[in-house]
Amino acid sequence: MSVSFKDYYLGNMGKLFKSFETNINNHHFYYDIYWGDPDIIFDNRVLYDIYPLAVTMIPQSTKYPNSRIFIHEKLDLKFKHEFKIVLAHEIGHLWLHDVVGINHRMTTARMEEHEAEIWADYFAFRTMQKYSEISSLDSFNIHYEKISNLQVQ
Repeated sequence: MSVSFKDYYLGNMGKLFKSFETNINNHHFYYDIYWGDPDIIFDNRVLYDIYPLAVTMIPQSTKYPNSRIFIHEKLDLKFKHEFKIVLAHEIGHLWLHDVVGINHRMTTARMEEHEAEIWADYFAFRTMQKYSEISSLDSFNIHYEKISNLQVQ
C-alpha cells in the first residue's frame, strides 16, 4: 500500500529541518523545510527518470498552512554549497510566488516554467554571492555542475 502525500504530510513523516518567516513591507510569509522519501514527497514528479533534489509545494487549502520545501533525503549538509544553492533556488520560487505574485492564484501575473527556473537560479546565485564565499559566476557554475551530478546519481 502506498502512502499518499497528504497522509505523509499530515502525519509528519518527513524530517522537519527548519521553519522560517520572511517579513517584507509588513507582509509575513512562513515556510517549512523537510527532508523526506522522494517516492512520496515528489509525487511522481520525475524528469527523465530522475528525481529533483528539492521541490516547492504551495498550499492549496487551509490544511496546509505553510508553503513547504521538500529536500531529497540523500541531499544533506555534507554537500555544503550544493545544499545551500538548492535551498536558495527553491526559496527563489517562493519569493517569486509570494512576494512578487507571479503564478499566484490571486493574481493574473504569469510566468512560464522555464522562465521561473531561470529566475530561481538567478536568485540562488545572488543569494550565494551575498551570503557565502561564492562571488563569481564561474565558482557558482562549478557547484551547479556538482548539483547536476548529484541529481543524476
